[in-house]
Amino acid sequence: MNKEAEAEADRLLAKFGTIRCLFQQIGEQKTFPEGHASKAVDYLKVIAASFNYALEQELVSGPVLSASTTLRNYLFHSLSSSKKEMFRVLFLNTNNRLIEDRLMGIGTVNRIQIHVREIIRDALELNATALILVHNHPCGDSNPSASDIALTTKIIDLCRPFELEVIDHLIVAKSGIASLRSLGLIDEKETSHSSKSNASTTIGSLIESCLKSVFKSFGNL
Repeated sequence: MNKEAEAEADRLLAKFGTIRCLFQQIGEQKTFPEGHASKAVDYLKVIAASFNYALEQELVSGPVLSASTTLRNYLFHSLSSSKKEMFRVLFLNTNNRLIEDRLMGIGTVNRIQIHVREIIRDALELNATALILVHNHPCGDSNPSASDIALTTKIIDLCRPFELEVIDHLIVAKSGIASLRSLGLIDEKETSHSSKSNASTTIGSLIESCLKSVFKSFGNL
């Protein structure tokens, strides 16, 4: 890597803080501050989009299990570094295959308003039979709050008359991913899987490898 490429890498990492944050947020940047090499930024955008697409394709290739590494890698990559709280619902069919990953609401750093009737309406429109609830904690702590637990219980109770199963509620943060079912906070079924994900290490290694390749290519331009 030449000095120009090294300098560009330092500038981008200084802006975003970590490699993971860089990849997650770079695709959302419509414009970049002056001083950043456009070719390097364009390469990074393509790789970030390709990486996210690869994770999504792996997710839809088979049944979606809340404890699977595939799902947790996908969610960790897309949510762990978000500065706003986002609530998503994964709508599944009778075979637990993903129908759609739908964003249901965006809030501030620690507050978001969710309308359960909209979740049920969307589930019926999509002919879904099961749901996985997902939201992030921008504070970095994946432990569920009292309001998280109360919301989960409310959604489960309101979905039951429509024969919609809430499989799990996953909370994504920089520290990892917490599962309310694994923590014993969803009563229908017990699970032996760990409540924390090691997705941070897995995704970090993959992204770091991609980033090094990008800047190596940039140095040869």
